[in-house]
Amino acid sequence: MGNKILKLDTVSAVGQLFLRFSQCKQEMEGYDLNNKYLITTILRVSPLAELNWETLSATVSHPRINISTNLQNITKLPYFRLIISPGTLSDMMYNPDGLIYNYQPINKDLNVVCKSTISDWYSTNDVLQAHKLSV
Repeated sequence: MGNKILKLDTVSAVGQLFLRFSQCKQEMEGYDLNNKYLITTILRVSPLAELNWETLSATVSHPRINISTNLQNITKLPYFRLIISPGTLSDMMYNPDGLIYNYQPINKDLNVVCKSTISDWYSTNDVLQAHKLSV
């Protein structure tokens, strides 16, 4: 994904391109940061997410979930819980003097904005009624 976004930077010099996530939202649509297990392969019902930028809040609504058919229990554990964790991602700029990586956030304060909400524990034998989680 990063290489696609780098190619869209036509202003910066080659080798010093910016990762402008804020200007490439369409490139990130549908991209899942968890490359091992995609949420759509684990949870077979689609949640609905609503973001409110004015109040910096989010609500995720889950429809009724029949755990035995709608949740793939990869780890075969008897209980699970849902976690929502919206966050922000700053655009990245090239920095040849970076200690570890050659890219650093343009807005360092933006990368630390993250909050999460964790549901109660549910049994993998339950039917989970429709509900909302808010953060």
